[in-house]
Parts: sequence; C-alpha cells; structure tokens
Amino acid sequence: MNTSESHAAEAGQVHGHISALPTYLAVYAALVVLTVVTVGVSYANLGSASIYVAMLVAIVKASLVAAYFMHLKYDTGFNALVFLASLLFLALFFSFTMVDLATREGITETEGNFTLRHDRAAASAKAAAPPTPATSASAAPPAAASANE
Repeated sequence: MNTSESHAAEAGQVHGHISALPTYLAVYAALVVLTVVTVGVSYANLGSASIYVAMLVAIVKASLVAAYFMHLKYDTGFNALVFLASLLFLALFFSFTMVDLATREGITETEGNFTLRHDRAAASAKAAAPPTPATSASAAPPAAASANE
C-alpha cells in the first residue's frame, strides 16, 4: 500500500483526542486561575514590577495553550523548536521596545535635533533669566528712543 492509498484509507476514520477530557478541564481551570491572577496583578500596587509579573503569567498561559491545545506536547521536537525560536524572537522584539521606552524620557526633539532633557532645562532656565543691565542697554539705544518722542 503506497502513501496515497494509506491516506485515502484513513480519510474516513475519526482520530481520537490525544489527551483525556480531565486533562483539558485541568488546563482550562489553570487558565481561568491565571486569568484571575492577571486581573489581580492589574489592581495590585506593584509599581514597575506589575508588567513583569503580568508577562510571566502570560508566558505560562501561552505555554499551557501551546502544549495542550495545540498538541505541541505530543508533537515532534522540531515543531517545538520552531515554536520556541519564534518566542525567542518575540522576546527580542519586546526587549528592544522596552529599552526604547525606558530611554525615551531622557530625550526630546528640538527643531529636528535630539537633545537631552537636562540640557533643554538648562537652556530654558537661561532664557527665562531676567536680562542683565548690560544686555538691556544694548537692546535699545537711547537715540532711537528719543527720536520717537
């Protein structure tokens, strides 16, 4: 029997589930509990750590879905390797975004050039300072002021 005949013979057959129903229900219950944990973390005052805790919970939930509902637990090792490689690149993209967001506060755009904020604050403080008598006298010559009167 060649390959096409064996596939034709299997076409009418129904394949059973790999995992038993209690396994699926246990994974479902774990996903519900982890969802409640995610909501609880959003209300907890964890500061900047809340994003890391939420991402950790999301990774655990995604792993459960991939392992049991996508059947990667029972699949070949190559498919699991491809899946893990895609997660690695996703983590790489997230890390670039987090580094960008973490360093963005210190940079601002001024007339097309990027300057550090502390330089901008020093420049704005210098501009807001009251003019010294030497600069105010040179700004308007007395002869021009008397000609308008």
